[in-house]
Amino acid sequence: YQTTPNDIMRIIDAPDVYHFIALHNDNVLGYALVNIEGGDKLADVATDISCGKRRVKGHLTSQQLCYHFADEQLALLSNWRINRIAVVPNYQRLSIGSTLTTAIERQALAAKIDVLSSSFAYSAATSAFWNRNDFTCLKVGTKKDNASGAASMIVAKPLSPDAKTAFATVHYIANQDMALTELSSDIIARTNSELARSTADESLVKLTHFKRLKQFADGSRHPDYLGASFEYVHGHHETLLEFLSSQGFIFEAKLLTDYFLNRMPLREIVAQHKLTGRKMAINQLRNAVAAYLRLSDEHILISQK
Repeated sequence: YQTTPNDIMRIIDAPDVYHFIALHNDNVLGYALVNIEGGDKLADVATDISCGKRRVKGHLTSQQLCYHFADEQLALLSNWRINRIAVVPNYQRLSIGSTLTTAIERQALAAKIDVLSSSFAYSAATSAFWNRNDFTCLKVGTKKDNASGAASMIVAKPLSPDAKTAFATVHYIANQDMALTELSSDIIARTNSELARSTADESLVKLTHFKRLKQFADGSRHPDYLGASFEYVHGHHETLLEFLSSQGFIFEAKLLTDYFLNRMPLREIVAQHKLTGRKMAINQLRNAVAAYLRLSDEHILISQK
């Protein structure tokens, strides 16, 4: 953990944390720090968070999930984030960490909390720990942390009926997103397995993907937070890029193909299309997605006739 003096001060006197301690004969064997997130505190800003227009202090996983899945309801779910969990080295591999997690879940259920979550730097061992405790990976960072050298991950476990309903769609989209990323084999295998047996309302899945694309075109969503949205739309309407070209948007169609389908990095997009830099490349991609969306309804209607 990248613990700072400020973190230690928060542990001592912050009002929005809980402490869970594993004791044996008055000896501390393990410890977990839980942050209280989401719920009514985010009610006034949830919509703006979901489209990238607003970010408030704290509420790390509640805001990340709300924005990543373009769903303001995810910010409104009460969420206990397991911020720190550690076991004394000599007592590791004795299920003390899992026992702490079970105790947290039991208290969360008693308090009628909707979701448990955590965010951490990926390693095979850490990922396996959360998987054993029935937490599902929902988001993988696109960049590696400078200190840990690993990508960040968000895992969560829905507890309440409302959360389980919302997470049916979230799980499905998360698996679609992660199927496109360069992850270790253990996550890819689990993702493919979960995607095969996931059930979600297809209309909600489609709505999420189109919302992400529209927010990107409008300038409020970063391309790193598009997930598999373009690939999803293209997969359902494969002739749309051809239609885009036929309407005079040849450059836009080529740009979308290179970035989303050929997975060409932005630096190569800049060189390939003779753009002035990364900022111009992203703006051109936004314009291309906007043109794509403007023509999509017309194209879909034509193809259905």
